[in-house]
Amino acid sequence: MAGTFVNLPNISIYKGFTKTDGITYPATTESSDGKTRITTTTTSIEFNPVLTDNDWKTP
Repeated sequence: MAGTFVNLPNISIYKGFTKTDGITYPATTESSDGKTRITTTTTSIEFNPVLTDNDWKTP
């Protein structure tokens, strides 16, 4: 049956909080649906970048 969704819980654990430009964020996120687990690690981040007209041009 197309479009069937399974309602599984999704749990995320945030840790390794760090601060950049006065903003605190988790450097590591562990997520799980009860069967599969994934860990993501932020290695760099940029807040409020200055955008120019060039950034909005169609590629």
